Amino acid sequence: MLLEQRISSTTILTVSDYSAYTSNRRPTGHLLEHAQLLVQHGASPSLIVHYLNSNGSDVTAKDAYNLRQKLSFRDQLWPIVGQK
Repeated sequence: MLLEQRISSTTILTVSDYSAYTSNRRPTGHLLEHAQLLVQHGASPSLIVHYLNSNGSDVTAKDAYNLRQKLSFRDQLWPIVGQK
């Protein structure tokens, strides 16, 4: 199954090409909130990936590691929730 978008006569983007971009794999909305809760409670990246993939988000293990790093860095800067 191809998701086709013709930019020129030789360019065809497939679903795998589309999901190769990080911005297209990033969870949003309630999926992001649930992923943040999983990270805060110490879930492993493989569990986070499994949860997000089973709920329709096409993430990789590297995306889960990056999310965990981003949240831990944010918590180091602002240890009290809501304080910025």
